[in-house]
Amino acid sequence: TCIASRSSREMVVRIMQRITLLHLFTANADAQEAIDTTPRPVGNHGCVSQAAPRNSEDWQALLEARVARLQAETGLTGVAAAVMTDGQSAAVAASGERRRGSGIPVAADDRWHVGSITKSMTATLLAVLEDDGRVSPHDTLPALLPDVAMAGGWSCCTSHHLLTHTAGAPANFPNKVQSVWPDTGEELVAARRRFVADVLVKEPRHPCGKRHTYSNVGYTIVGHIAETIAGKPYEVLLQDRVFAPLTLKSAGFGPPQGDAPNQEPVGHVVWLRRFRSPMDPFATRADNSPVVAPAGGVHMTIGDLTRYGAVHLEGESGTSPGLLPQSTWERLHTPFLDDYAGGCGRRIAVRNLSRSRRLSPPESGQPPAVPGIERRRDPSPTSCATSFSGCRSPSRRRASRRSRQGGG
Repeated sequence: TCIASRSSREMVVRIMQRITLLHLFTANADAQEAIDTTPRPVGNHGCVSQAAPRNSEDWQALLEARVARLQAETGLTGVAAAVMTDGQSAAVAASGERRRGSGIPVAADDRWHVGSITKSMTATLLAVLEDDGRVSPHDTLPALLPDVAMAGGWSCCTSHHLLTHTAGAPANFPNKVQSVWPDTGEELVAARRRFVADVLVKEPRHPCGKRHTYSNVGYTIVGHIAETIAGKPYEVLLQDRVFAPLTLKSAGFGPPQGDAPNQEPVGHVVWLRRFRSPMDPFATRADNSPVVAPAGGVHMTIGDLTRYGAVHLEGESGTSPGLLPQSTWERLHTPFLDDYAGGCGRRIAVRNLSRSRRLSPPESGQPPAVPGIERRRDPSPTSCATSFSGCRSPSRRRASRRSRQGGG
C-alpha cells in the first residue's frame, strides 16, 4: 500500500473501514449496515499527517486503534484487519471476542470463516486448470460434464457464465442439502454430483449470458467441474493447486475450530437484527453443507487472506504473476454483467498504478457475500490496496435458506 496524497489516503481508509470486517458466515452480519461509509476528513480516522506511516510500528499503532474503534462503534463480536506494504505484512490487528460474552479476546492469528470470498478461490482454481490445458473458458457445460444429463438450455453455457453468475442457475439448492454431510471425499463428490445433476436436468432460469443472478449453485457446479476434470475432490484440489503454492498454511474448510471450544472465533446467528446466538462447531454443524463448499466454505487467518489478495493484485499488475500469467489474472478480474468478474463483484477493491476499482456501497436487495469490482481509469494513481469483504445477512425470515448457503 503506497499512499502519497490526502485523496488517496481517504480512499484507502474507506476501503479499510468497509471491508476489513471479516465476520463468520452469519456472525453479526447485520451490524455491517451500521458502518458509516460517508467520506470524512482523514484526521477523523486517526491519520494526523499528510504522509503514510513510515514503518510497521506506525502502521500497527494506527491499525490497532482503528480496529478497536470499529469494533466498539459497530458492536461486532470480533473484527480483524491487516495491512501490507510492498508485498510485506506491515500490521495485523484484532479486537473483540471469539464468542460473544465469553471474555476470550480474538487474536491476530485466529482463523476466520471467509464465506463467499471462497468464490474467488474457486475461480482461481479453475484458471489454474485452464493454464494446465485441461479445460478452456469456451468449453460448454455438456463438454465439461459429459456424463450428466442436461436440459437443452445449458448447451451454450460455459464456465465463464457460471463464474459471472450469468448462466441462469438458481440461487441456492433446496433446503435438503443441509442434511447432507458426507464422511469421505468420494462420498462428497458423489453428493455434489447428485445435486448438480438435479439442477442441470431442468432448464436454466434465463438464457445464458443475458442476466446476472447471484448463484451459490453456479459456483458449486464450477467446483464439481474442477473435480471431474482432475479426478480429485474439490477440497483436495484447492489445497494442492492454490493454497499450497501460495503458502496459505492456515487455510481449511468449514467452521474454524481448535482442540477445544473457543480456541477460534465462532459464528453467530442474528435474531431480530439485534440478538446473536453463537454457533459452536463442537455442538452443531455451524456451517453450510460441505456440498456447497465451492461457493463459501473456506477459513483462514486474516494474514493469509491478505496475502491471497496481494497475489491477485501483483498478478494483474505483472509485478509477480506467480500462480498464473498476467493475462489470466486480468481475465479473472474483468467484470461481465452487473460488474461481477470471476468470483469478484462489487466489494473487492484494488487500486494500482494504471487502474483502480472503487467500492460501491451495499445496495438493498443485493445477495449476501458479493465481493465486487468496478473498473475506472485513475487520472492520478498514487495508491494501491487490496481488500475483500464479508457479507450482510438477510432478515431472519430469509436466513434459513439464503444466508445459510454461501453467506460469507
